[in-house]
Amino acid sequence: MTETTADDPGTSSEDRGIRAEDRGRSRAISQSMSFLIGFVSTVFCGHLGKTDWQVWLWQMRLAQLYVKIFMPALPAAFMFQLQVRYLQNQGIIWPQVITGAIGNILNVVINYFLLFYLDLGVIGSAAANLITQYLLAGILFGYIYLRGLHKATWSGWSLESLQEWGSFLQLAIPSLLMLCLEFWVFEVGVFLAGLISEVELGAQSVVYQLIAITFMIPLGLSAAASVRVGNALGAGNCDHAKLSSKVPILCAVVSGGIVGALMIILRNYIGYLFTNELAIVERVSDVMLLYGFMHAADAVAGVSGGVLRGVGKQKIGAVCNLVGYYVIGVPVGVSLMFAAKMGIVGSKEAVAETADNTPSAPGCPTVAVVTVGASLPLPQLLLRRGLALLVMLLILCAGIVANTYLLKLLK
Repeated sequence: MTETTADDPGTSSEDRGIRAEDRGRSRAISQSMSFLIGFVSTVFCGHLGKTDWQVWLWQMRLAQLYVKIFMPALPAAFMFQLQVRYLQNQGIIWPQVITGAIGNILNVVINYFLLFYLDLGVIGSAAANLITQYLLAGILFGYIYLRGLHKATWSGWSLESLQEWGSFLQLAIPSLLMLCLEFWVFEVGVFLAGLISEVELGAQSVVYQLIAITFMIPLGLSAAASVRVGNALGAGNCDHAKLSSKVPILCAVVSGGIVGALMIILRNYIGYLFTNELAIVERVSDVMLLYGFMHAADAVAGVSGGVLRGVGKQKIGAVCNLVGYYVIGVPVGVSLMFAAKMGIVGSKEAVAETADNTPSAPGCPTVAVVTVGASLPLPQLLLRRGLALLVMLLILCAGIVANTYLLKLLK
């Protein structure tokens, strides 16, 4: 959560603020590069033709096949994100940016080859995504190993890595919920849109991709805010912590306004990136008119969440997102979508209201302290971690069994 490198004590707060802003921009680029892997595949799939577009959206069996092909890529995607965070905490940003750029170029080439040259359709797109994720993880791992960036912070595997999981999870789970609660509400919107019409579902899928790619900018800024604020508070520098929270929030306001304005200006054309279906493009245009105004508030809310994570207040952020999106946003969105017959425009209206009401980050709060317990003896340690592994395997088996029976029911 904090960087392993400290700021130069002779550096002014203004200079540190500029450095934080530069790192925030770099992290935003890095986040965007990672997400563009899936974004490119979506664009390719959208132009396979009307039949393939409908199959990709509406036929569950092909969607399940896509997921099954891509599932082996999850360990690689997870390791890549771990490597990215490892470098970020050392103040090293550009290797993952360059790696992401290389990965996207390779992803475009592989997608084109599998989709159009081998004519594999959506299956080829999933395979291209799978290959690209392993390339990303492998390239970045090779860079870390060859440059020896791990030598100063990692001496090799030891049993100490099995200690203190509880304190880690106390921060990890609320942090996960802070982000996932927001992402999941858009997934709920996809399911609700499917109850209205195929056009609404297609438009919602396009809008979701656009929202996700534009949110990479505030997500990168929030990562910078989390690291810089945590580093400053850990050093007892409250003024630097305030500056490190103000700079990314200001950047979020500016970038959110620019991106929102572009979405409004290009709303009549941006849908053609994904499909040539006129009805879907027109519906995307309607939503983009509202989303342009919503994005600025959403960007500030996202960066404020990064500040909260930096001070160890993840639980507050998770509760705010839970109440805002699911107690207020979803009920209002459902009412506007169905009772008011506004369709997916109504769901975005509800999310916009939720983002506007998200609490701002505190000025200089007290850092939340996670208590670390005593080291566990080896037998107890192996028993607990073994049970954790067993639970994960049981969850995996339950998913496989459920998937098998669901397929039989669908047949």
